[in-house]
Amino acid sequence: MGTLPRAPIDQCSFGVGFRVSLICVAIGAALFTYRCHRITYMRPTVSAIGSITMDDAVGFQRTHIRPIDGGNANSGSLEAGTIQYRNLNINMTASSQQLWPNDTQCDRLTVRPGRGISQTWLLSFPRSGNTWTRYLVEAATGVFTTSVYHDKLLVRLGFQGEREGVDAGTTLLQKTHDTRWISNTSQPVILLIRDPQRAITSFWSWMQLSGDPDGYKASISAVRYKTPGFHLFVWAKTLEWSRMIVKAAEKYENLTTLYYEDLLKDPLKELRRILHFLRVKPDEERLACLARHLEGPFKGTKKVVDPYSIFEKKILKSAIVSASKAQEERGFAPLPDYKL
Repeated sequence: MGTLPRAPIDQCSFGVGFRVSLICVAIGAALFTYRCHRITYMRPTVSAIGSITMDDAVGFQRTHIRPIDGGNANSGSLEAGTIQYRNLNINMTASSQQLWPNDTQCDRLTVRPGRGISQTWLLSFPRSGNTWTRYLVEAATGVFTTSVYHDKLLVRLGFQGEREGVDAGTTLLQKTHDTRWISNTSQPVILLIRDPQRAITSFWSWMQLSGDPDGYKASISAVRYKTPGFHLFVWAKTLEWSRMIVKAAEKYENLTTLYYEDLLKDPLKELRRILHFLRVKPDEERLACLARHLEGPFKGTKKVVDPYSIFEKKILKSAIVSASKAQEERGFAPLPDYKL
């Protein structure tokens, strides 16, 4: 007897795999929408620590917070809307990183480790502009920043502070993408937020270019977003993006928010606001030099892609509404108008 013809294995496998992926996307998206609904409409009210005032000098909203270093009399504190700057102890005998060696007006400015500096966390979803933010803070203060990841690639690209421990007291900021690293809820936290559409596509691109030194600045072709894997990635990471913002607003007492889009529009204004939060007196010479080198060597590509389906944009909108509500309940400005 003859045998029945069989469909090619690769075509069957692809068809089944693709249908399974689509089912997973639909289930995950439905669960996410339900989760966003619960977060938005069933979350207990969050009250801010202290009150909100407007700093007339620089025109920004600021939450009154406890002293960053736990009340050390030598470092000062924030009281009645005023700032007493702390003195940063910089280790002048340690090796330094030269910022702008080819600029004769600014080539003497360097970045070094500090001594006895209390922790301030830089919390963000991946690919939200945290590396560029660290560059701006290092250039403005002359003090290293670090992260919990100790990324060897960043060290190769010039971030010497990446070698430093997060609790060594040698860095001004410590970057993390995970709230589990910040167990002390009274420690100061800068929450950096970027449009989730842009952050997620950038994160996917970075993962596709993993191990490539240009991965921090390059971007992939549009066709590499048209895969089942990317669309599974979207709903999972959208949930992570929203959950991190809501949790930070609820959990951390000494919190300020930095919107990446505001940083793009006016980097020096936003940087001055962050320096106020850090209680570091602005160094006008450094800021003048920084104004000549705002891009830095680590700022990513500006290429914009829109690989999202109509359904995925509804998921993103739910996440943005949830995150914005959490920010407003905490006393911060709502999220920017992210066009979907």
